[in-house]
Amino acid sequence: MPQDHDTVPIIDTNPLGLQLFESSPDCLKLLSNEGHVLAMNKNGICSLEIDDFSHFSGAPWRSFWPAESQGMVDAAMATASRGGTGQFKAFCPTAKGAPRWWEVVVTAVRADDGRIQNLLAVSRNVTAAHEADVQRDRLLKELQAANARMADIFRQAPAFMCVLNGPEHVFELVNERYLQLVGNRDLVGQPVRQALPEIGGQGFFELLDGVYRTGAPFTGTDMPVMLQRHPGAPLEQRFVDLVYMALRDADGKITGLLAHGVDQTERKLAENRLFDSRERFAKIVGQAATGVVEMDTQGRITFVNQKYCDMLGHTEAELIGASVADVTASDSLRPTLARIASLEAGGPGFVIDKHYLRKDGSLMPATSSVNALRGAGGEFQGLVAIVLDTTETQQAAQALRASEDRYRTLFESMDQGFSIIEMLFDEDGRPADYRFLEMNAMFERHTGLAGATGKTIRELVPDLDRFWFDTYGQVALTGKAVRFENEATAMGRWFDVYATRLGGADSRKVALLFSDITARRLAEEQLRQLAADLSDADRRKTEFLATLAHELRNPLAPIRSGLGFMRLAGDN
Repeated sequence: MPQDHDTVPIIDTNPLGLQLFESSPDCLKLLSNEGHVLAMNKNGICSLEIDDFSHFSGAPWRSFWPAESQGMVDAAMATASRGGTGQFKAFCPTAKGAPRWWEVVVTAVRADDGRIQNLLAVSRNVTAAHEADVQRDRLLKELQAANARMADIFRQAPAFMCVLNGPEHVFELVNERYLQLVGNRDLVGQPVRQALPEIGGQGFFELLDGVYRTGAPFTGTDMPVMLQRHPGAPLEQRFVDLVYMALRDADGKITGLLAHGVDQTERKLAENRLFDSRERFAKIVGQAATGVVEMDTQGRITFVNQKYCDMLGHTEAELIGASVADVTASDSLRPTLARIASLEAGGPGFVIDKHYLRKDGSLMPATSSVNALRGAGGEFQGLVAIVLDTTETQQAAQALRASEDRYRTLFESMDQGFSIIEMLFDEDGRPADYRFLEMNAMFERHTGLAGATGKTIRELVPDLDRFWFDTYGQVALTGKAVRFENEATAMGRWFDVYATRLGGADSRKVALLFSDITARRLAEEQLRQLAADLSDADRRKTEFLATLAHELRNPLAPIRSGLGFMRLAGDN
């Protein structure tokens, strides 16, 4: 059929197709409808590192792939066999084992009559892109994990933290510690001046403005700040360590601020309390009536109070740095060092009586109470001693011993009985018994009671009269001394007793000074009986004379009359 001049000439596409097939940068494979490899372009052979294609020609294409990818290969070929386009991305190593990732497109190759004659598989090496994607995904996950960690750190940090955005310092992020510091307010999205109005005039807003303007960080330590930590509550003073830092974008422009710090209020208050405590301790120690000395681990004096200086006659400067041996008398040095060594080894504190050496060479007797100074782990860090000058005490003790000796001599030389008793009362508060605590040698002679110390009178004289308990009980309760004589019928004795309470109102001790007056009472009774007998005899004599006078009155009357008559006659 003749062709028109303008008719497009018919081009044989087979050479063109072959040229395109060979020049493609991808790995092209011509497959049979059953999926066997019929041909492969040179770039494909090179990409798969195949030295001799004849070993692969006619082989099933799916056998090129690892088992985990063969399902995708079969599905792509099935789609292409139906006239569609099969696509997948999978891993397949080269013939020499080099790892490769491929993006694959499988399409049908049709004959002139439209019948599917073959399949064309185009595989593009995307290993670099895949590895980049993997690396990007890994970096993204790491970034997300890092952000999550940073967010966790931000939220759970022991320091308070917040992020402020823009020149108005709008709260963007706050952590729990910050919320605790300012009273759990709703801060996010609010400018700092609006969210925390009470800190206005305290200088913090100006500091934020300065850091945002200049970019120079600010650091403050133990900064006092007045905050309202609860709604409606009065302002409360807190102390914070604080850092303000500028936050910049990729171009270096300041976009916000990071504020973080630590609430040091408890530490600051503890330091203040410690300082006050040390001040009080220093004043107490400085004015103490006892000496106080502190020594280090080498036994060198590091602290003394004025009393200690006065005791030894040294100045503080002379004592600081001196050793324990410098202030201890030779007779006390060895036991002192031995006790200190035991203390260093973990032993308990101790009390020691020793002699100190004064500056003038004289000795000072003293009692020292010594304890170790230890660190938090129990390590020995030195010692402190409380020193009591016992010079006057020893002199007083000597005087007391002399007085006691005189008292004991007098006590034992008395010819009267003496004892100290303790009154015992029943549940109703009535005196029920008394116990002998102490007595002199004459006690047994006057009472006839032997071995009475520690025993009660009811043990020794079960039937003693009630009078004695009531009388001594009254003395113990009232403190009013009494003097009396009374018979102890159960003992067969009479006693002359002086009883007085020993001690204060709570004391139940009574001192008894007494004598056995039984013999005297018997003599007095005999004298009373003799007097009664004499009185009776005198009464009978008087009665006899009266009777005699009465009886003689009648015979004498005539005689009296005659005598009267004779007087009338004168001398005739």
